[in-house]
Amino acid sequence: SVQGIKTIRKVARAKNLSLTLVLDATATEKDALRVLKREGIKDVKLAKMNSLELSKRNTQMHFPNILMHKDGHIVGPMVPGVMGENTYSRVVGKYLE
Repeated sequence: SVQGIKTIRKVARAKNLSLTLVLDATATEKDALRVLKREGIKDVKLAKMNSLELSKRNTQMHFPNILMHKDGHIVGPMVPGVMGENTYSRVVGKYLE
């Protein structure tokens, strides 16, 4: 799902944070870019899901979700679902500020 990408990107930019969209392991970058373009989303960093730690955290059970990291370590829980700007801002601020 691409719902919420524009909102979380806006929050990340406002807080001067980087954002990487992690694709399902079976998705292709070409298809992802096509869908993002159709939704008016461009200039995003993409990565393919290939992490045992992320798998163990059940990140593939629910898309979209956010997972925050700081200084090379995951901080806070995986947060599933699409949220509004204020909620994203509070969640991100709690673990990254």
